[in-house]
Amino acid sequence: MESTTGFRPNKLVLGAEVWNVLQDHADFLARINAGQTPGGPAIANLAQLAAILEIDEVLVARAVRNTALEGATEATSFILGKAALLLYAAPSPAIETPSAGYTFAWSGFTGAVAGMRQKRFRMEPIESDRVECEMAWDQKVVASELGRFFATAVG
Repeated sequence: MESTTGFRPNKLVLGAEVWNVLQDHADFLARINAGQTPGGPAIANLAQLAAILEIDEVLVARAVRNTALEGATEATSFILGKAALLLYAAPSPAIETPSAGYTFAWSGFTGAVAGMRQKRFRMEPIESDRVECEMAWDQKVVASELGRFFATAVG
């Protein structure tokens, strides 16, 4: 990526299953074991992985989803699972600043600030105040050459 775009990847997003494998991988643990003591094993963390890879941030996608049809037995799995995404994300978004993707906020909402507006009103029949929020955001890939997706990062 860096050789073709001039931008070095600065973020890595791992599926939870990928992180579970990496944090116990012998090669990774060998890189961080300098501080271990008898009875106190090396403990891997995301900051150490970021430092080893020389990138700014490593994130783990831990959200789960239910892929079962409505009414069927629940079938949950991690949203990213065994996949990983390596990308360059601009530290500060700006027009004509390259980044793998951006989040756009629609400003067409009356009373919206940064793509979100909030309403609060009294519902006397149930003796409660109600708060409603509406959001209008859209995530877009704007420079696909600044990201690499690995569908199966671990077996």
